[in-house]
Amino acid sequence: MKQLLIVIVCLLFIPAVASAIEIEAVICSAVEDREPVGEGSQFGSEVERVYFWTKVTGVETETTIRHVWLYKGEEIADVALTVKGSPWRTYSYKSMIPEWTGEWAVKVVGEDGDVIVTKTFIVTDKEAAKKLNAPKSAIEAKPVETKVTATEVKATPADSADKK
Repeated sequence: MKQLLIVIVCLLFIPAVASAIEIEAVICSAVEDREPVGEGSQFGSEVERVYFWTKVTGVETETTIRHVWLYKGEEIADVALTVKGSPWRTYSYKSMIPEWTGEWAVKVVGEDGDVIVTKTFIVTDKEAAKKLNAPKSAIEAKPVETKVTATEVKATPADSADKK
């Protein structure tokens, strides 16, 4: 009994070691086979959807992250996504309308409410993209090469971002 009490007291004074959650985040025009396709920071106004793909590592227990979508600084969607392992890939998307040109941002927010990472992109009309001398890929997304390893965990897709 005395030994058990000593162990409990020792455990109370050992600092907790928190694992660091690491996030890889990509703004893209599609997700195929759980990988981002058409990565970009500028899209033409004719784009139907913009995706925010996230790979989470360093999670030891099931947790929730949120994708918070901002248009011109105003929150327009908040999508809760369950992360069940490490690594874990997931995504949300926003269905776009041509009038939504301008600056966008998507934040990954942890369970504690802290912003882990923020990615930004711009939606422009075709004429504005031409004036900026944007490459064709800014208007028409092209696939990027991706590699899938056997250790990656299948993500649970979340598409509720366009409910707002």
